Amino acid sequence: MDIPDWSRARLRRALDALPPRKRDCARDLLERAHRHAMAVLNTAGAASQANHDLGVAALGQAALDPVAEAEIRSSLHHVPFVANDGAIWGVGLYRQLDVGWITSLIAWMIYSDRIYAPFPANPQTIRIPNKTTIALLGDWGGGPASLAGRRVGRAVERLKPDYTIHLGDVYYFGGLLARERLNLVDIWPGAPGTSFALNSNHEMYAGAQGYFKIALNPRRRTPFTAQQGSSYFALENDAWILVGLDSAYFSDWCELSMVGRLDEGQLAFLDELASKGKQMVVFSHHEGLVLNGTGTTPLWAQVAPLLPRGGYWYWGHAHAGIVYTPQPGAAQGAQIHGRCVGHGCIPQGRPWGLDALRSGPNPTVAWFEETPVEHSRGRVSNGFALLTLEDHRLTEQFFDEDGNQTYSASNSTASEPRIESSVR
Repeated sequence: MDIPDWSRARLRRALDALPPRKRDCARDLLERAHRHAMAVLNTAGAASQANHDLGVAALGQAALDPVAEAEIRSSLHHVPFVANDGAIWGVGLYRQLDVGWITSLIAWMIYSDRIYAPFPANPQTIRIPNKTTIALLGDWGGGPASLAGRRVGRAVERLKPDYTIHLGDVYYFGGLLARERLNLVDIWPGAPGTSFALNSNHEMYAGAQGYFKIALNPRRRTPFTAQQGSSYFALENDAWILVGLDSAYFSDWCELSMVGRLDEGQLAFLDELASKGKQMVVFSHHEGLVLNGTGTTPLWAQVAPLLPRGGYWYWGHAHAGIVYTPQPGAAQGAQIHGRCVGHGCIPQGRPWGLDALRSGPNPTVAWFEETPVEHSRGRVSNGFALLTLEDHRLTEQFFDEDGNQTYSASNSTASEPRIESSVR
């Protein structure tokens, strides 16, 4: 783990330039991140609720504090290993101790929330056929350097879905104009006019400048022109309404934009659409459930009450493919089917901490991606999901990075229990 001198210097300058309150926030977060990283390193990944974003922020503390750096270095004899959340603690590209993540922290401090791109509030509602297919890729923006991500993209192209949606995250910080173009726009596997992209924490680290000015700019030739510059939208047919939300723009800067939050305008948009009484699907970058499914997030508290009939909810953020057991919604009898589709490109291992949650009297996890990749030192396959809508029926499929189906399930309505499923 060799931290370049220029990274240390730029991070220090960025920290010192912050206003006092934000400087205190940043210091507190980096110190918490270091404590978290040491707990994970000293237990070889068994620390409770290992957290990728908090873990990589520890690299910032190591870059600024020689004592913290020495403590991490003294624990490196444990690496590489796979933590309980599936994160690979190693030093390769996009792994947990990749020093490239420090550039995310530099951008996060430089941009903070003082120079965010403007937030357009002009959501589009787009009519889609009653029979259609939609591919979901989460946390896919690793660019040409991510070989697994490129395999995922090619697998999506072979399926020829009618629509494609990115659930957010372009690395290391996608808000930068050139990075957004190189790692997302120029290599996106979907077609112009039928592709959509959500905002995320990594886009916000550069103030979402690249996201709004490049990916969503309606005056540029990008795949995402259907959104007309808005980071939230809806797709609607006779039976279904699918709503894409921006859970990142209004998230807390002091928490590294890791906790999703919606503004009143998006909540009103979702409420109005749900009042039509159709079956609902929600897309967001941030999660509604904690990784192991045993608890809900603040974003869940905002979204669930607006889904009186329940529905499906697909998110990214965590770099895993997970199908959760149905969770009770806000209304009596309503069920929300949560899914994590965040395994688009970041190298991940098997999230062994979920094993106990798949069995027992109250399982919270129905399935997770664990297909091993040969000769990869513990990596499991990246992948994506495909939704097929046919009148009132929704079929969901998960695929690995080579296009092999690993999970499938169908429901007659979003509020009823799963009626058929198959797991490879």
